[in-house]
Amino acid sequence: VYIWVKNVGSTRIETIEECDVFLGPDDDFMRISHEGEAGGAYPRWSYDIENDTEWGVGATIKITVSYDADPGSGTYFVKIVIPNGIAAEYYFSM
Repeated sequence: VYIWVKNVGSTRIETIEECDVFLGPDDDFMRISHEGEAGGAYPRWSYDIENDTEWGVGATIKITVSYDADPGSGTYFVKIVIPNGIAAEYYFSM
């Protein structure tokens, strides 16, 4: 699963790995561990900075959530919380 998140704030986000990613069916979502803390377990997430060298103002990251099996179709909920507590959430279907 790919999730794009743009920094629309006024400062650079330095510790991207400390963000919380919640994802799953809208009635059964869970916190997904960053690959650095997942210990090889699934699901886990990683990121790439799309249009900059850091997650600065106006830059976008692409979060990749990896599963060991197809998560299936349906309505999903995603919520991203950056280290200072600001959050964004979205519902989507796949």
